[in-house]
Amino acid sequence: MRRVIGELAGVDLPVVILGESGTGKELVAELLHELGPRADGPFVTVNCAGLTETLLESELFGHERGAFTDAREMRRGQFELAHRGTLLLDEIGDMSPAGQAKLLRALETGLINRVGGTKPIPVDVRILAATNVNLPEAVCAGRFRLDLYYRLTAVTLVVPPLRTRAVDIVPLAEFFLAKAAEKSRRPDLRLSPGAKDRLLNHSWPGNARELRNVINRAAYLARSSYLEARDLIFAPDPAAHVAQQPTDDLNLTAATRQFQREFILNAITASCGNMTRAAERLGLLRTNLYRKMRLLGLPTVTDPTIE
Repeated sequence: MRRVIGELAGVDLPVVILGESGTGKELVAELLHELGPRADGPFVTVNCAGLTETLLESELFGHERGAFTDAREMRRGQFELAHRGTLLLDEIGDMSPAGQAKLLRALETGLINRVGGTKPIPVDVRILAATNVNLPEAVCAGRFRLDLYYRLTAVTLVVPPLRTRAVDIVPLAEFFLAKAAEKSRRPDLRLSPGAKDRLLNHSWPGNARELRNVINRAAYLARSSYLEARDLIFAPDPAAHVAQQPTDDLNLTAATRQFQREFILNAITASCGNMTRAAERLGLLRTNLYRKMRLLGLPTVTDPTIE
């Protein structure tokens, strides 16, 4: 995968990145940008699924002052912001038909018009698109334009699920750890051999997104500069968790303990490892959160001021 990314990075063509949810499609897009000739330019991401019909044109192409009721000032769109760089159209398979038509026009002409504007604006961007939708099926079903499909798919890159890419697990973990260590102000963090083995033996149902969350959590909670196997706490697989709901193996005390562990870990992940924010989410004082984690057998940093 790394070799293919390196080869495609230098080719200034559109790339459609396909893969399951959480496989790291945006990370692949970032690498295509950073390793390519546009690395000094901006990297801009647009979530196509999150754009309503009324916001799409303004978000992509910008608007002039007075173009509509709330347009109090001129605003550049994502195409202009990505000029001489890379524009990632995330969740492209969920873009509305009207949005697809406007996008195709911009790609074919290299020109955009701000909403309310009359002057075409030239833009120079490399287009990357990502989706977990089967685009050929969407074309056959009439949900995705055939002409846009051919315009975008100069190159198609399939990102396999992490469970089939054991060779990528440790390098990805070390990449995520370097970023997490910088954020947590613990630049000396490293993976121990035991931690690497534990990572390699996990099935990763949540793909690269799950790996990033596990590493982020461990980076804040590790007791030393080495992340040990005990610091890597995996959230339960939702499918397996649902299947386990009817079991009578746990008494009320054990079930409550399990629920509290998962609830606290989810709050820490949602707070990007910031224990003060996690405590606020849980309605606890930070000192009480640390005390509760110790009672539940969850790892805590030696010095609770490290966040």
